[in-house]
Amino acid sequence: MKGFTLMETLLVIFIISSLLGLITLLIINLANFNVFFIFNIGGSREADLTLNNMIKELRSMNQSNKGGYPIEEALQNSITFYSDIDGDGIMERIRYFYEDGKLKRGITKFENGEYNLSKEKIWTMVSNVSKLEFSYYDANFTGKEEPLSFPVDISKIRVIKVNLKLKFLDKPEINYYIIATPRNLRGK
Repeated sequence: MKGFTLMETLLVIFIISSLLGLITLLIINLANFNVFFIFNIGGSREADLTLNNMIKELRSMNQSNKGGYPIEEALQNSITFYSDIDGDGIMERIRYFYEDGKLKRGITKFENGEYNLSKEKIWTMVSNVSKLEFSYYDANFTGKEEPLSFPVDISKIRVIKVNLKLKFLDKPEINYYIIATPRNLRGK
C-alpha cells in the first residue's frame, strides 16, 4: 500500500498552515514598521528642513519695505517678520504659525507699495505637530533666564527660540528646537 495516512496528511496541513500564519504575521509587522518609518523619518526630515530654513530667515530679518520694524508680531505660537527670502532686495512678510496640528508658513510679497494680506500664500511646512512655541529673549540672553513675558515688547527682542514637538502615531514625542539671533536686531 502506497499513500499517506490521515495522520501524515493532518501533520502536513498543520505545518503549512503554521508557516503561512508566520509569513502573514511577518508581512503585517513589516508593513506596520514601514508606515512608522515613513512617518517618523519623513516627518523628521520635514522638520529639519523647515527649521534650517526658518533659522536663516530669522537671522536675516530686516525692516519692511515700508520702513517698519523687522518683527511685526511676536506671539507664543506664531511670529511675523520681514526678510528677503528670494534675494531680490525686497523684503517679504513671513509668518510662521501653528494651526490644526501643523506648522504653516505664510508669505506676503511687497507689491504696489504695500503688503496686501489677502494675497498671503500659505504652505503647510510640517505635519503631526503637537506643540509649536516661540520664546523671546532680550540682549541679556545667556540661555538660563526666563523668556520675555507676553505680550512681548518687540523692540526688546534680540534672541528667538523655536520649540517644535512632533507626535507620530502612538510613539513618544520628538522635540526639536532652534535658537536664532537676528543680525539686524543685535545693535538696536
